[in-house]
Amino acid sequence: MAFASCGGNGTSSSGVAKKSLFGDIPELYEEKAVDLLKEAASMQGKEASMGEALGLVAKMQVMYEEAGKEAQPLADKLVGEKVAYELSDSLSYQLVSDIEVKKVSLPEYALFGGGEQTTRLHVNFDIVMTQNSEEYIRLYYLIMDDDTPIGYGSCSGLGKHAVGDTIHVKDKITAPDVPAKYAKACNMLKFVTEYTYYSQRDALREQAKKWNEELEAKYGIKKEDDK
Repeated sequence: MAFASCGGNGTSSSGVAKKSLFGDIPELYEEKAVDLLKEAASMQGKEASMGEALGLVAKMQVMYEEAGKEAQPLADKLVGEKVAYELSDSLSYQLVSDIEVKKVSLPEYALFGGGEQTTRLHVNFDIVMTQNSEEYIRLYYLIMDDDTPIGYGSCSGLGKHAVGDTIHVKDKITAPDVPAKYAKACNMLKFVTEYTYYSQRDALREQAKKWNEELEAKYGIKKEDDK
């Protein structure tokens, strides 16, 4: 058995009910962030003092800390849950175990390095190769709301394997950076081919951008270059 750590044939999870992958966590953070996002938007296009800018950063850090305390019980409830999945045709592997949530990492505010991190589910599962692999194996999946793709992910570092090899996979499913109502609707994974993954990825990025702009408009959060 090979082990890999990372971030397939017309079959699906049996006996695993579809349920929200990320629960109420995205909604909790979104509700707490709205006022601060409005404040940040109001500072764009004007000469904000260093004190104002640092004050906003401090408020954002406090918000994430407070939200984390409230969200931890929600995260704890997700540990041990099974993730529903489906495998498309033409894959070189099959899943032979449940996808089980082992740990949940809550959203994090990144002062440096750009952007925040959304909720992450650390999961374990097993696959068995149904075809020999001449190249290093990489798993590709879409994060679905039933039949509608919302986000995407992939898993590498699995090495090369022959038919019949069992691979123990440790993956990290990252919540799509979309408004909470869409993130909450995510209820399963669909494992797909590399071609399908890349053909969907750009469209999903554009979709996420559109949804986030709609959320900003809903709450009156406008960037200076959007005015």
